[in-house]
Amino acid sequence: MQPWGVTANRDALFHAIERWNAGDLDGYLELYDEAIALHGYSEGPMTKGDVRAYYQALFESLSDVNLQIHQVVEDSSHVAARKCTARFCASDNVA
Repeated sequence: MQPWGVTANRDALFHAIERWNAGDLDGYLELYDEAIALHGYSEGPMTKGDVRAYYQALFESLSDVNLQIHQVVEDSSHVAARKCTARFCASDNVA
């Protein structure tokens, strides 16, 4: 893995983005803890399995999904992507 930042957390974030942009959902999801409770995409918190299914549906319905991170804020134990751009195209798989 190519080192990108000041902390291992920043490196993990950019590795995950690299995997996402390569279409490697399993590699991207390595960033997520097994006990995740992701809020904001559904009525209730999502488990890692729910997140996998959500993103898998996204990958199947869109093509050329690409994330770019423009600004990262970090300290010794936290990292946050503040400015992001998502680019994608509608897939031929859409019914």
